[in-house]
Amino acid sequence: MTKLAYLHEPGVLSNLRSRYEINEIYTYTRNILIAVNPFIKLHHLYDSHMMAQYRGAAFGELSPHPFAVADAAYRLMINDGISPSILVSGETVKVVLVKQKVLSYSCDILLTWEGERLLLKVELSSTLSLSIL
Repeated sequence: MTKLAYLHEPGVLSNLRSRYEINEIYTYTRNILIAVNPFIKLHHLYDSHMMAQYRGAAFGELSPHPFAVADAAYRLMINDGISPSILVSGETVKVVLVKQKVLSYSCDILLTWEGERLLLKVELSSTLSLSIL
């Protein structure tokens, strides 16, 4: 969706539909991650192999994914001392809770990979905000 010259409803809906048809349920609009509910479980999207691909990758370098958002927030916090916020929004509580769980899980794993899990986990809980609207 980042390649659309003009964001208008028919173009956005067409883009989301074509991505949905090939199980590419995530897309970006600038630095905003948009997800379409696939109505099936896509376990490969959340395994440790997928998580490892996003570790340290520049935002936008790989396909859109919540792991990219979590890694970018983590890197801002650790490298730049910025306290990022992640806003999770959706039509149903279940969708929002699943995304929050994915982001929390991926942040926890990122901290484990850094080798200072306990110290950084305390720092993460005081500086990274996961909000549900």
